[in-house]
Amino acid sequence: MIFKGKITKLISAIALAASATTLHAQQSEKDLGFYISGFADYYFAHWHPEETNQQRMGESLGLGVDFGYRFNESFAARLELAKLDLAIESTDNEKSGHRVGIDALYHLGTSGFYLVGGIKQIDVYDSFSAANVGLGGYLEVADNWTVNTEALLLKSLESNDYTDSAVKLGVSYTFANNNTPSKQLEAAPAPLDSDQDGVADGQDDCLNTPSNEVVDSKGCTLIEEHEIIERLVILFNNDEFEVAPNYFADIKAFAEYLKSGDVKAKISGHTSTLGDSDYNQKLSLKRAEAVKAILVNNHGVNAANISVTGKGENELFSLENTEEAHKLNRRAVVTVTLLEQVKKTK
Repeated sequence: MIFKGKITKLISAIALAASATTLHAQQSEKDLGFYISGFADYYFAHWHPEETNQQRMGESLGLGVDFGYRFNESFAARLELAKLDLAIESTDNEKSGHRVGIDALYHLGTSGFYLVGGIKQIDVYDSFSAANVGLGGYLEVADNWTVNTEALLLKSLESNDYTDSAVKLGVSYTFANNNTPSKQLEAAPAPLDSDQDGVADGQDDCLNTPSNEVVDSKGCTLIEEHEIIERLVILFNNDEFEVAPNYFADIKAFAEYLKSGDVKAKISGHTSTLGDSDYNQKLSLKRAEAVKAILVNNHGVNAANISVTGKGENELFSLENTEEAHKLNRRAVVTVTLLEQVKKTK
């Protein structure tokens, strides 16, 4: 048969396109809008017209073009024009004709497949109308370009009761921008951020934070803890642990500070290096306890909030062996350490 070589190549190409379409089943939808397709058409006719007596019509390898419009992600419509060169069985002859039709296409989501249904007018020897249904698939190969393949079944709507089939392999070009939902690159509107802290209002638990403050993922100001140390230093005469009256005013003021927030304090007693170290250890503790007694007994500070310790000759303020250094080392130190919460700023 004169078409045998051509038919074999066309069937191989259609099988390859169908396999590629299946492997790419998750391709995005084709672009919306007008498109045009050129295709090769392998048509199986199984009828014989009156004009040829008992000679049956055979296969046709022809060419055609589709003009279509994609309305949305699911629906499209097209006009088909195809040239037929039908072989006449048991001869080397052909009979030329044409096929005209309109089809509706329903795309199956983003699978790359679609259903086809429509009406065809076929004119070779006879002219008759046929309804057709089928399954198609496409593969996107470049922007606006796809490779398409279809398998169709055609049933005559007239008394001749013809039943034909066809396969198509074509290339389509869409006259539209890449504007389907799966391809849209339009930036979504920025979410509202009233206080401009970088957290959208819908996720912001602390609206209206000042612009100079650093916030967390919920839009609330980050808090840092800063250590604050307050000290009161009281000096003593040599070999004494009595507090001199000139420190009473300072001790009173410190007592008010301790009571204001139920603050805890540490009192450490110290001595100079003069004298016996064991003796100095005991003397340093007495100096610390003397200061605590004034805070508790005279000013009502909670005794449980004050701890005392004697450092003796350890932790000297000055290491020099001078009278001035010894004077500075004979001391008691009241220390308060607080953690203050501070808003973190930019």
